[in-house]
Amino acid sequence: MKHEFIYAGVSCRDFGIWSNGHKTAKTPVRDVSKVEVPGRSGDLIIDNGRYKNTTQTYNCFANRDFLKCFQRFRSFVLSKTGYQRLEDSYAPDEYRMAAVVDTFDPEIITRLRDGSFTITFDCKPQRYLKVGENEYTFTSDGFLVNPEFCDALPLIKVSGTGTLSIGDSVITISSNPGTITIDSDIMDVYSGTTNCNSCVAFSNHEFPKLGPGVNGVEIGSGITSLLIVPRWWRL
Repeated sequence: MKHEFIYAGVSCRDFGIWSNGHKTAKTPVRDVSKVEVPGRSGDLIIDNGRYKNTTQTYNCFANRDFLKCFQRFRSFVLSKTGYQRLEDSYAPDEYRMAAVVDTFDPEIITRLRDGSFTITFDCKPQRYLKVGENEYTFTSDGFLVNPEFCDALPLIKVSGTGTLSIGDSVITISSNPGTITIDSDIMDVYSGTTNCNSCVAFSNHEFPKLGPGVNGVEIGSGITSLLIVPRWWRL
């Protein structure tokens, strides 16, 4: 059965490449440090509050003009730097952020016409849900339900000044040039190209998170509208 994956917005099939199998991505490993304490049995485990990268591998083929298809595809993939969006038809409801950090070589089967290769992507641990890209607009109190077990790091756009709460976070907007964006993933506050970190205060000194289950949204006076992109994800 033919499958496809899409990397940096371009499908492998646009190069005449298909996938006929993939290896299930390895489960991300929690980043911990172990410390041996003299006189104490067992290691002391220090949780570093993150997961390590994992890999996603695809077995690929082209059944006509293989070498030409492969060379164009490899050139495209290796021209991309940093993390790019990766989707596939095996899990159509999610995507990953991935990069190719090693080259990959073909296995020619018949007179340069048929061939196959294996490509491995270095992926961030999150498997993002596409429904987590939906935008939710609030002009009054409400709630969002995180369907997964992982704390989501939302993108929040706020109009107006005042106080609001999202989940366990109370946010105070002291000034606003129009619309302020609070990005919990990159831990930054901005309006267009203007840095607005000094305009916002968080009650727990942490950027907002959306924990598993119900997260309340409360809008205080002075806040005219609130838009949240939740960014749900699973492991």
